[in-house]
Amino acid sequence: MEQRDLFGEIEPPGVTIQQAAAVLGVCPATVRNWIKTKYLEHSEKGRITQDSLAQFQSDILAREKLTQRANKSLKDTHDHAKL
Repeated sequence: MEQRDLFGEIEPPGVTIQQAAAVLGVCPATVRNWIKTKYLEHSEKGRITQDSLAQFQSDILAREKLTQRANKSLKDTHDHAKL
């Protein structure tokens, strides 16, 4: 069954970034980062596909550590102590 928004318009398939963030227990900015890194598939403005969310939950979150940006402070080359 198709979903309709507040104005009676048919909502496109998929979930919003805010809905995905709530389901995954993260902030919307984190979901946007996962879209940029191709962990989640962007379907249209502000939405991701339901399939990519389900696959992400079962394959990525369950098995892979998402550490690509977790230790970004170690990536710079200057000496913080001297600064």
